[in-house]
Amino acid sequence: MLLLAGVPAVVLLAARGVRRARRWADRPRHRLGTTLRLLTLAAPIALLVTLHRIAGFLYRGRDISWWQTTYLYPTLVALLAVTAAAGLLVLAARLRQLHTRRGRTS
Repeated sequence: MLLLAGVPAVVLLAARGVRRARRWADRPRHRLGTTLRLLTLAAPIALLVTLHRIAGFLYRGRDISWWQTTYLYPTLVALLAVTAAAGLLVLAARLRQLHTRRGRTS
């Protein structure tokens, strides 16, 4: 239950990230740095998709389905799902702003 206390913070930080996407895109950066920063936003999505494999590793290699993981760790899965959705929203907002910025400068 303690992990669910982090959900409002994740939602607020995602809203802040979406609001600041234009300012983030306007700063000059190297292409590699921008790519790496955007890939970190996709990390919770990858973790959510592979969570059952990580839990299986923690249970000494036992085969655990993704649905069993939701029964074992419901609050972790909920927090991870909200974090993945928030990261996806911020990623989409930043990519949109980068695309419109590139259209203005070309």
